[in-house]
Amino acid sequence: RNFVNKIWNASRLTFALLDNVGSAAEAGPSSFLPDKWIRSRCRKVAREVAEAIDTYRYSDAAHLLYNFVWHEFCDWYLELVKPVLYGKVVDGDRAATGKVLRSTFSDILALLHPFMPFVTEELYQRMPSRSHESIMIAPFPRGDEGEADEESERRMDVIMGVIDVIRNIRGEMAVAPNVKVDVLVRANGERDLIESYAYFIKELARVEVLAFTDTKPERAAMGIYKEIEIFVPIKDPEVIVRELARVEKELTKMEAEIARSGKKLQNRDFREKAPAEVIRKEEATYDELLSKREKLMANRSRLEAILGTK
Repeated sequence: RNFVNKIWNASRLTFALLDNVGSAAEAGPSSFLPDKWIRSRCRKVAREVAEAIDTYRYSDAAHLLYNFVWHEFCDWYLELVKPVLYGKVVDGDRAATGKVLRSTFSDILALLHPFMPFVTEELYQRMPSRSHESIMIAPFPRGDEGEADEESERRMDVIMGVIDVIRNIRGEMAVAPNVKVDVLVRANGERDLIESYAYFIKELARVEVLAFTDTKPERAAMGIYKEIEIFVPIKDPEVIVRELARVEKELTKMEAEIARSGKKLQNRDFREKAPAEVIRKEEATYDELLSKREKLMANRSRLEAILGTK
């Protein structure tokens, strides 16, 4: 029931956004990163769902669609395109983004139709400029593996990762939702990307000022996404105490993950039986965890020095 409500509400927002754009039939390809990302993800999910259905793994297909629709399309994509389609972004191509939104939502309805025939038919009939009389005769999306855009997915992961880190820091610091925070970013090679999408980071993470730094500020909460370090300056000593507790908690979690990954890599059966790509991926994960632990420990030392506890 919750999932049906989510789709229904997403459809209402989608149709409102499309009405705001008007006809986008003649629009060209979109250069907007979230558009390129969602099309790549949609093609991948379509291919994986088709393969799951063809091999009678219906629960796997349903799980793939649930995660894609709820966590990627609704939670991320719709929120990212709202400023563009409402005209809040000066250089946004509303027609191109509207075209991507229409095609993606149409694909979602088609992919969901075998599992939810009635609600998807009802929503398809409400689609502006639908291409078929009924969703039952619309083609089932089957993504081509060659259509995947790995670079756009990687770049979009960076934007979402930065937003998630800021949101996590806000939550741990108990910052009220209506209060904006200042953020400093040590970008480590991703500055151009983050600058290009700074407006969207600020909108989704409730940021007042987003700036870049090459040094670690003394009084700041810190979060890490891969090699990117994110700082939220803090002044209240009580907030620093809470941030130190958060870092300790994160370090405890990190130690457990390092132990798990290290044990897996030391397992002879894993080394002998796992594909080389899986082993390389686990080794990269282990190295990334070690790097994060090192940065968190440095942050803990800095906070302890501010409080005079060490």
